[in-house]
Amino acid sequence: MEDNQKEFLLKEYDKLNNEVSKLLEETRTREKYSLTVIAVIAAWIFTEIIKFPKDVNISRNNLIPLLKILSWIPVVITFLYGISVLLIYKNIKWIGEYLFEIEKKFIDGLEYKKDKVFGWENYFNDKNRKSYFVNWSWVFWILQIAISVAIIIKTYYTSA
Repeated sequence: MEDNQKEFLLKEYDKLNNEVSKLLEETRTREKYSLTVIAVIAAWIFTEIIKFPKDVNISRNNLIPLLKILSWIPVVITFLYGISVLLIYKNIKWIGEYLFEIEKKFIDGLEYKKDKVFGWENYFNDKNRKSYFVNWSWVFWILQIAISVAIIIKTYYTSA
């Protein structure tokens, strides 16, 4: 490999690593937004449910359908954010596979020994940390969906 090719691959490697960092930051941002929507809607709904018999500015007949409609917002938002995060993770995986190929070009010929793996993608794959990270992300998103569904159930049950 010529020097200009090496330089190109190293710059590309840096650029893609930065892209992965930005994409991971975006997934965290979407998790925060989703949690914020869940918390705000749940707080408002439960505040209105507690005030049901008294202190209600809207008549009960108008409030109940409104609460039922609003109770669906968290699950819809969380589902949409979850799908977008899934697509981001697929993009990260795709970039990671390419970064692994770049690492192989530069690390080719180095002897691999147990617990001595070279290159981040190699190390991450060897320690099986990708599945660990992704599995916990799945658990987190499923938990958000479950909380959102619980809000719907509580709203419908309380207003019945």
